Amino acid sequence: MERAHASGGSSAAWWPTLPRERQLHWILRLGVIGCFLGHGAYGVLTKEAWVPYFGVVGIDRACAYGLMPWIGMMDIGLGLTMAVVPLRIVLLHLTVWGLWTAALRPLAGEAVWECLERAGNYGVPLAFLILAGVPRCWRGWFTPVWPSAASPLSAERARALHALLRVTTFFLLLGHGALGALDNKPALTAHYASIGLRNITLGGLTLTPMVGGVEVVLAVHRSQLKGLPT
Repeated sequence: MERAHASGGSSAAWWPTLPRERQLHWILRLGVIGCFLGHGAYGVLTKEAWVPYFGVVGIDRACAYGLMPWIGMMDIGLGLTMAVVPLRIVLLHLTVWGLWTAALRPLAGEAVWECLERAGNYGVPLAFLILAGVPRCWRGWFTPVWPSAASPLSAERARALHALLRVTTFFLLLGHGALGALDNKPALTAHYASIGLRNITLGGLTLTPMVGGVEVVLAVHRSQLKGLPT
């Protein structure tokens, strides 16, 4: 017990001593890994809600179910690759793939908020790519991005990361809030009910629109407080 406490304490003391660029490296890297491992797991398990997204490009239901596990394994494989050997080419793929899979929602007839709510799927790998630096030759795309080799964070890159992550957070919060406040999304209501929050009303509003409204207000407030880049 004492050893575990000492280990945790040393880790907590070690983290603040890391250079800012190394801290950002690990935060963004873990975010990318978690996102695509989770996304891939849904593919392996085959998710009914994904079938219409395949239909956008003319793939029927039977083929969609056949492809889902392969796509899921691809996502898991790329997530594990980022865990073991982080590569810029994988970050570029995840940025484009994350944006495409998010855009499939409105293309399949769902609300545009579904695409905005998934801003973390494409905004985080893009931020990691900016942190790592866009290479000037093809070889650089396949060179591992190790935290120990991270170059000092320049003011220009810091501003770019700040703006991108702020916009990503804004879109994510706005999209998630709008799905509750404007669409009263049933899945969100089910999530709240799973932790015992059900049949809660205030002024004629149920919990899902109330929480969504708060999120939209917070997103707009933060955008005005900090000022979104133009």
